[in-house]
Amino acid sequence: MNRRSVLLFALAVALLSAGRASASPIPAGAADLSILALPVTPGVVAPDFALTTSPAAGAPARFAAWDGTRLGSIGYRPRRQRGRGYDLGGRSHGFGEITGGFFDPEGELSSGVLFGFRIGSTLDDRVQIGLGFDWNHRSDRQSAVVREVPLPGGGTARRTLELSRSSSDLFPILASLQVSPGTDLPVSPYFGVGAGYEVLFISADDFATGDQFDATYGNWGWQAWAGAAVPLSHWSRLKAEVFFNSAEVSRDVDDPSGATFQETVDMDGVGMRVGLSWAF
Repeated sequence: MNRRSVLLFALAVALLSAGRASASPIPAGAADLSILALPVTPGVVAPDFALTTSPAAGAPARFAAWDGTRLGSIGYRPRRQRGRGYDLGGRSHGFGEITGGFFDPEGELSSGVLFGFRIGSTLDDRVQIGLGFDWNHRSDRQSAVVREVPLPGGGTARRTLELSRSSSDLFPILASLQVSPGTDLPVSPYFGVGAGYEVLFISADDFATGDQFDATYGNWGWQAWAGAAVPLSHWSRLKAEVFFNSAEVSRDVDDPSGATFQETVDMDGVGMRVGLSWAF
């Protein structure tokens, strides 16, 4: 071994000795590290474990000791999406509605008052299915002025003779499907169709001849409507719609000759309904 190798070996030994001398020994109590398993309780968020050091003179604690304090409960609950009036978060629910309006049949038939009721289920914010029931009532009278009578205080009174009287009641019973772009709008338009059975009752009296007429007609029919709804609260809304009714109700009539004829009444026409709808 030459002189240069000896010097390098001596330098390496000196560096190793200096490193060992500079390292401070760990006190006996300072190295006592323990892992404490924290009890897990529902709803309490806490670390799985904590490291502690035993206190020792002159040795700073490198890990804070767990003093048993627990964090407050932290829970997660999905946020419920709710819009403005009548928006029930997209979940299905039942609904009911009452309406009133008028129906004007085509031809010479006069218009009549209309009342309706519908009940069903809302599949989501855009689709409703239900069962509806309407009552359309019309009445007509024919009379003639017989005489004008003077009144003591002035003026005249008319005496009339009622020649005939008639009334009709139309009852459409329809299963319906209604679609709208959504119920969370200030004004929500909607469209609907319905199909089912329609029954017409007609009663008439001719006082000039003494004849009476009572008949019942029935047949399948359908309706289509379009309207708009305004939310009143989270559970109710005000609605207005125009509709078209198509039905040709009929009955069988036996002729004295022995033949059977079919008597039909055209109940095509348009009308308007306004009402209140609510969810349940």
